[in-house]
Amino acid sequence: MTIPAQQVVVGYDFTASGNAALQRALTLGVRAPFHVLHFVCVVDRHGPLPAVAPHGPVDYAYTERIQAALTETVSQELRAIDVAQTVHFCVHVRIGKPADELLDVARSVGA
Repeated sequence: MTIPAQQVVVGYDFTASGNAALQRALTLGVRAPFHVLHFVCVVDRHGPLPAVAPHGPVDYAYTERIQAALTETVSQELRAIDVAQTVHFCVHVRIGKPADELLDVARSVGA
């Protein structure tokens, strides 16, 4: 019998609390490999993230840079615990209000 994949949405913003959420999610992903982790970073159009300095306005190009940085962060953490092949994850970057965007991602992935 196969266990259906469970979707887990995790907010991340390159802060200490975001890193704590990332670590907890990876622990869950390692213990239960049938989970798919969805890391969501939400950016305010008028307030870019200090960790990823913009080279202009908060736009699609900026969100692509954030997505690359977050994907690399998650990949590095997985390599550090040597389980990169067993944890499945996706990275989503949105522009808007965090609560609204997190809920939207949760609805769209069936979390």
